[in-house]
Amino acid sequence: DILQESGYVYDDVIESISKLTSLSESIVSEMFREAAVKNIAFDNEIYRKAGKKGVPVNGSSAVKQILSAAVNKTNGSLNNLTMTTADKAQQKFIEACSIAEMDVSTGAFDVNTAIRNAVEYAIQDGANVQYYDDDGNPTATRNIVGAIRSCVLTGLSQTTGEIGLQNARDMGTDVMELSAHLGARPAHSLWQGKLVCISNRKTKYLTLTDIRYEEVDGFKGINCRHYWWPFIEGVSKRVYTDEQLEEMATRTV
Repeated sequence: DILQESGYVYDDVIESISKLTSLSESIVSEMFREAAVKNIAFDNEIYRKAGKKGVPVNGSSAVKQILSAAVNKTNGSLNNLTMTTADKAQQKFIEACSIAEMDVSTGAFDVNTAIRNAVEYAIQDGANVQYYDDDGNPTATRNIVGAIRSCVLTGLSQTTGEIGLQNARDMGTDVMELSAHLGARPAHSLWQGKLVCISNRKTKYLTLTDIRYEEVDGFKGINCRHYWWPFIEGVSKRVYTDEQLEEMATRTV
C-alpha cells in the first residue's frame, strides 16, 4: 500500500512540476532577453564614445543564437533540479510512512503523534538537492531554492559575458576590462579589475586562460559575480587603479 501511495505522490508532484515548467520557461526566457538588451545598451555607450556605431540592441544573429542556447540550457538544468525533487519526495514519503508505522506498532507514540513526527521528518530536507562528482560520489547538499537561484544567476552571468565577448569581436575590440568587488574569491582577486586581451595577441594584458574563462572556478564560472565591458585603447580609462585593487584584495569582509 505504501509503495502504491508513493506512486500517487510522485504523479502528483510531476503534475505540479509540469504546470510550473511552462511558466518558468517563459519567465527565464524574458529574464535572459532583458539582461541581453541591457548588456548591449551598456556596451554601446562605450563604443559610441570611441566613435563606433555600436551593435543592434536586439543583437546580431550570433548573439541571438547565444541567447537561445543559454535559455534552453538553463531551462533544462531547472527541469533536472525539479525532477530530482520529485524523486526525493517519493523517497521521503516511503521513509516517513515506515517510521510512523514502526512508532505505532512498537507503542512508542500514539497514531497522531507518529503521523506528526513522520511529516516533520519528510519535510526536514525533502526540498534539498544532492550533488555528485563524476564518479557518482555525493559532494554537497543544497536547498532547492538556493540551487535554482544559483542556476539562473550563473546562467544569466555566463550569457551576458558571452554576448559581450561576441559583440567585442564584431566591433573589432580586442581588450575587455573586468569588474572588481570586495570579498572576491582569492583566485578571482588576482585578476579582477584588470584588462584582458580576448585574442591573446597583446602580451601586456591578461589572457582568457589567465582568468580561466569558461572554467567552473574561473571568470563567469559557478556563482561568479564579475562581469566585463569593452576597453577601447586610447579612449577608455581604467575604472580601478592598482592601489584600489590591492586594497580590495587585502580588506576583510
